[in-house]
Amino acid sequence: MELPAVHGADGPVALAANSSDAAAAAAAAAAAAAAPSPPPTKRRRTAPVLADCCRTCRLRKVKCSGNPGNGPCSNCARLELGCNFASVDLVEEAAVSRTTPSHSHTEAGTLRKRAQRACSQCHSHKTKCSGDLPRCKRCEAANLPCEYTPAKRRFTNVRFQRPEKSLDTHPPAPASVARSDGIISPTLSSSSGGGGPGAGSATLLTEASSLNAEDILARKHLILRHMDAYMDNVYWLPSQGFVHPDSTYRDIHAGTLDPVHAAGICAVASSFVNPTETGREFAQRCSTQIELYLFQNVYKFSDDLLILFALNITFNLLQGSFAKVWQCFGIASRLMLGLRINWHVLPRGRSFIQQESLRRIGWHFFHMDRMLAGGYDEYICCRAENMTIPLPCDESAYRENRPVVAERLYDKPGKPPSSINMHAFQIRLIDIRHRIQVITKRLCSASGTNLQYVDASKIMADINGLQNELTRFHSSLPPDVLLCDQSIARYMALPERPGYVFLHCHLAGCHIDLYRYFLPGQKEQIPLDILRKLPQLKLKPTLPALLPSTTAPAPITPATMQSLISLAVLLFATTAAALSTAGHRVLVVLDQVDHQHAYTRFFGDLKARGFDLSYETPRSEGLQLFHLGERNYHHLVFFPTKVKGLGPNLTPSLLVDFVKAGGNILVAMSSTTPASTSITALLSELDVTLPAERTGTVVDHFNYDSESAAEAHDVLVLDGPTKMRSAAKDFFTMPGAVLALPRTSGHVLGQSKLLTPLLRAPPTARKNSARVAVLGSVEMLRDEWMDVTVARPGAAKTKSENREFAKRLSGWTFQEACVLRVNSVEHGLKGQNETNPAIYRIKTDVSYSISISEYSWDKWIPFTLPEGDSLQLEFSMLSPFHRLPLLPKLVTETATIFGQDLTLPDQHGIFNFMVDYKRPLSTYIEEKRTVSVRHMAHDEWPRSFVISGAWPWLSGIATTVTGFVAFCAIWMYSKPPPKGGKKA
Repeated sequence: MELPAVHGADGPVALAANSSDAAAAAAAAAAAAAAPSPPPTKRRRTAPVLADCCRTCRLRKVKCSGNPGNGPCSNCARLELGCNFASVDLVEEAAVSRTTPSHSHTEAGTLRKRAQRACSQCHSHKTKCSGDLPRCKRCEAANLPCEYTPAKRRFTNVRFQRPEKSLDTHPPAPASVARSDGIISPTLSSSSGGGGPGAGSATLLTEASSLNAEDILARKHLILRHMDAYMDNVYWLPSQGFVHPDSTYRDIHAGTLDPVHAAGICAVASSFVNPTETGREFAQRCSTQIELYLFQNVYKFSDDLLILFALNITFNLLQGSFAKVWQCFGIASRLMLGLRINWHVLPRGRSFIQQESLRRIGWHFFHMDRMLAGGYDEYICCRAENMTIPLPCDESAYRENRPVVAERLYDKPGKPPSSINMHAFQIRLIDIRHRIQVITKRLCSASGTNLQYVDASKIMADINGLQNELTRFHSSLPPDVLLCDQSIARYMALPERPGYVFLHCHLAGCHIDLYRYFLPGQKEQIPLDILRKLPQLKLKPTLPALLPSTTAPAPITPATMQSLISLAVLLFATTAAALSTAGHRVLVVLDQVDHQHAYTRFFGDLKARGFDLSYETPRSEGLQLFHLGERNYHHLVFFPTKVKGLGPNLTPSLLVDFVKAGGNILVAMSSTTPASTSITALLSELDVTLPAERTGTVVDHFNYDSESAAEAHDVLVLDGPTKMRSAAKDFFTMPGAVLALPRTSGHVLGQSKLLTPLLRAPPTARKNSARVAVLGSVEMLRDEWMDVTVARPGAAKTKSENREFAKRLSGWTFQEACVLRVNSVEHGLKGQNETNPAIYRIKTDVSYSISISEYSWDKWIPFTLPEGDSLQLEFSMLSPFHRLPLLPKLVTETATIFGQDLTLPDQHGIFNFMVDYKRPLSTYIEEKRTVSVRHMAHDEWPRSFVISGAWPWLSGIATTVTGFVAFCAIWMYSKPPPKGGKKA
């Protein structure tokens, strides 16, 4: 009969396989059963070993029904488990151990009723853990760090071996597992609180035999997450595209990715996957594993180490460990030069992907070399003249393993379609910027005796040459890469957005670095002795060319400059082609979200004009107007709701703050639904008063629709708005139009100057150009009232223009029209080129000009003054000295330039050029420029006697001179009296 397995303190103890030892053990067991047993010690029991108990029941620690003799025991038969009683080779089976536990089955093979292991958070709080990977449901909901401690016991698969086979042999691990055991999830490698020196949170290496299928899947999932983050955030940065995506993903799924390569990818991308302290610790452990591997293989002269150096340098650069970056780069650059990666002589037997990856690693070191040099050419290791390899090739050819011949660093740019990609353009730009920094650093560091050897013509030749290179580089960019609104919208939706942002921001930075050292006030500045040697006639025209040449040889338009600034600020944000000057995000607050279907035509017009609509109810939990001090929406639209208050997220104070922050609000009311208290309080702040009952039906017994309101008279039929006065814009003017306003809610306007009544609906505008419009009839916006046919009593039927009026009302509220913008303000001495001086002299002739544009639906147009209106300029101190009309001087495609000439008064002091233009419906213009006016210096007068104040002094001088001359003449021509004779 087979002997049962004996378990020691640390696990099962293998039994001897020979018969003599088995007989001795049986005799000892019989003797122990016959002899009287000593009393058991405290809290220790010795369970009898039953010979008729199967292994499965023994492992499950349940009572076995015994060997029936012809099949499995009743427990195993009921649960459909494997039972050793059903085997015929019972005598030859020597040992058995527990089965490998999995996510679904226990070590005994039964289905699990709870998670295999609880995470540290659930274990500490004594709560049930779902056991999901990479985080359990409780940690996922609470956003907690989820860590699974490794099991203290190692399980192996059940093996039934012959007596003649060794019990210590283990099957070899598969190649996929052997290559993938270098890195595991931090949740799988956390410390369990015990164990030897190999246990703990710093352990990254695990044996393949100790990882079950669930751990391997978790590890693959972790590496895939980091690989996705690397592709989204790092791959298109300068010279970071040396990791081939397709082959790397293939190796991850197959389990053949080199573990140390996986550690490098996880180290670089960990800050994007998990930016918490746990993620930083995991990235540091990965970096430590790479450095350990590099140190252990320092004796090898292999190009396989270059990718590890590249990833480790990138990680330490992101972490700010510049000492490691310097040392690792020194070793890596020497290894690259020793392997001649910089020469177009690559190892044979390599595929095009492997060759291209090595070339890209070489360009990565080229980029890092210039970044660490900081403009000092003495620190350069990878010289440009030694980089004979081609630039990174076209991305599609690289991913498809299709060999192409790419351009070199200093080759003449080819015609489209180009054989290079975004990385190549970045490398060329990096090289140009380094040479710009080298020249400017040398000029700034020149001092002492070196100044006499500085050649002004050489400096100007270098500057002009670099400027021409930047111009040629910009002209070599493909049309889809050039900076414009279309390319920004395109690239912000692509993974290439980091490279696109880097390219254009550094292109602008190259122009700034080329000229900023010539400007005063810089921390690093070119010595004045060098500036005096430069030809002024050449330097002065060069400085204004800084901005025009930043993106194109032609002058930059304001829209392009705004796009460049927005591109640098919103690095990973998407852009939308909204047509409003104030933004495109609109929040629509409805009583129920389904009510939007009643206003499909109104909302369809907004969407067609480029607005992004979000529908919420006042009871929405996630509704927030502000996040971190910034508006989540640009515009608000309120429809009638049945709730009395709009909740804590739409309080009156928040709505007022929204308007103060520049947000626009459109309020639509109805007499059938009382206005909420938040809307009532907001309107009171704007000097608009609602009735006490917050409803008030407007009834007109003369101007009503005889078709739909023949008895109630609550559907008003009104003529379209007319021009209010000559100075106002005629935006809402609709001659001959008829509007239908069903069930209008009445309200009273105050005396505020910011209110402008339209059809009894008061639109208001604040000084920050935010706009609030109140529409008394929300049903006017419903689909059935958009193009309804109405008729006044005794009049013919007429089609209403509700849709056109709603379009103009929403367009005005959301700042799609009547928006004025000041492009530039210039003033200076008449006939001179100096612009906007800070100080003037009295009684001089000055020219003033202001450029104004008006936004009309989808574009900027020249601003035209309404008939009978005037745009005035005030030159004032405490009171105006001049008030002159500004006349149109020049009309361009997008702006009108108004100007006027004036003579400064004979009064010195602090004066203001003031343009204050405030008209109904239009954005307010309030431009003020402060200048100083001085008196004339004494050396600026043609003759001193022209100065009236100098006449007393001149008279004194003349009197003194005249008196002195007269004295001298009298003294010289007066004869002295003769001397008398001697007395006797």
